[in-house]
Amino acid sequence: MENTIFSLLPPVLAIIMVIVTCRVLLSLGVGIIAAALLLVEFSIGKTASIVWSAFSDNVYTVTEGVFEWSMWNLYIIFFLLILGMITAFINIFGGSRAFGEWAVKRVKSRASAQVMAALLGILINDYFNALAVGQVSRPITDRY
Repeated sequence: MENTIFSLLPPVLAIIMVIVTCRVLLSLGVGIIAAALLLVEFSIGKTASIVWSAFSDNVYTVTEGVFEWSMWNLYIIFFLLILGMITAFINIFGGSRAFGEWAVKRVKSRASAQVMAALLGILINDYFNALAVGQVSRPITDRY
């Protein structure tokens, strides 16, 4: 099904679900399952198998009976989980709100709100950027 219009179905479904539900992880999961269903021609058992093998191949490998962890991928997964927790703590303990209150005093127009969001996007680490910039700059950009 690689060369048909149906190959557009999983990403379009995921994008529509994000817009409707505002839940990114759930929408990505549905897109992954839809792609796997298309790949194995709607066989539920094969879908579960292909999704599991795609996940497990990134975590470990078994070569000639030898089990081996993929440490590089595990380090990246662990790092992203820690960044997610840090972002949640910043949000829960009011860091985003405090930054928003501080920035509202200094941001006076729509253009300066956009410049502030762009600078945050440039100055913050690329992994942390995806998690934090939206939470931090949303109060300011929503105001303008």
